[in-house]
Amino acid sequence: KEDFFADIVSKLEELKTEIEKNRDYEKKPFYKDLDTKLQKKEEDCRDHIVNLLRAKYGLDITLSREKYEANNRVDFNIKYKANDGFEVQVECKRDGPSEINTGISTQLIPKYLTDGIYGIYLVFYFGNKKNKTLLLKKINADIPENYVSRIKVICLDLTLA
Repeated sequence: KEDFFADIVSKLEELKTEIEKNRDYEKKPFYKDLDTKLQKKEEDCRDHIVNLLRAKYGLDITLSREKYEANNRVDFNIKYKANDGFEVQVECKRDGPSEINTGISTQLIPKYLTDGIYGIYLVFYFGNKKNKTLLLKKINADIPENYVSRIKVICLDLTLA
């Protein structure tokens, strides 16, 4: 399970690098309009990431988008096709909502990280919060010590040049 988690983190980090290094073109799917910098909703950003992961790694992993069942929903779930006991939950947040600082403690941990499941907190950073370093510091500080090895925060910088 730890190796699968590390592999998924690596895949998302690779995707992050591809999107961030390509100036504006790779960021375009996260915006309704690049000229006005009008950003898409969190769900649209999540869907784009899911589609990219499916296109690149769909032979090995299964991705499921959130289900609207009561108040329990994760943004997406990743399982290893060869062993569906290997599972990673991904919670996504844009940098605008106030719950971005508490999403780990109020959503990811209590609702989804049971029975040794690992989690990724994927932040879509558009520059709405002025200090990205401080934002990430606050988010990481919200991870309880006993979950540090089971949760990875990945920040996708979508600011435009």
